[in-house]
Amino acid sequence: LFGDTKGFETFLAYQISGFTAQCINFPLQRNITYKSKGNPWFQAMWYFIGYVMVNLVAMSLIWGVCNCFMIYWQVPDALVGLLKTFLTGGVAMVVFFVIFMIIFPDLNKMAENAAKKVEKMKASGASKAEIAKAQEEADTLKAQADLDNARRNEISASSLANAKALSWEASEKLLAEMKQDKQNYTAEQVAKQKKAVEEKYQQALEATANKYAAVAAYKALKK
Repeated sequence: LFGDTKGFETFLAYQISGFTAQCINFPLQRNITYKSKGNPWFQAMWYFIGYVMVNLVAMSLIWGVCNCFMIYWQVPDALVGLLKTFLTGGVAMVVFFVIFMIIFPDLNKMAENAAKKVEKMKASGASKAEIAKAQEEADTLKAQADLDNARRNEISASSLANAKALSWEASEKLLAEMKQDKQNYTAEQVAKQKKAVEEKYQQALEATANKYAAVAAYKALKK
């Protein structure tokens, strides 16, 4: 059906591996990198559009033209592969930069711009109805931004508290070992380690208090 299927098989293998990689990459980007709570179907749709654009624009259109010149100039295969990697990666970077701005928007920036828009409308003498509508949109974006900031702060504070607690536990465990192994550790070393344990304990307490405060702030905004 396809004649010499070597090229088709290579293309198919590339598409399967690429699509599978993006199916893994999308939830990682959404849940870990950006910690987004947006509509997953809307975000997945735009992510798929970006994937198709990269393949059509980079692999089919641009590289289809460039490859003709590579063959005509008899460019070595190693250099061809390098150029293809840079081209594909460059196009993917530009495309997904735009896609990420759409599906993972900066709510703080959006709220700031909305507030500026309201002030401009007031200065330009817009009607009260128009200003009220713009103000409502600005307030909604501000509330969304505050909630997202609180959620991110909760995640960050919880991670830091866990890290500080683990550090304190490890330091305390080392102190216990040093006290038992009196032959290899001097009293001065034990005292120094004891001081380090106390410092890490205070850090863990402070981080835990910040964690509870962040959790409470997030819950308060969610209501």
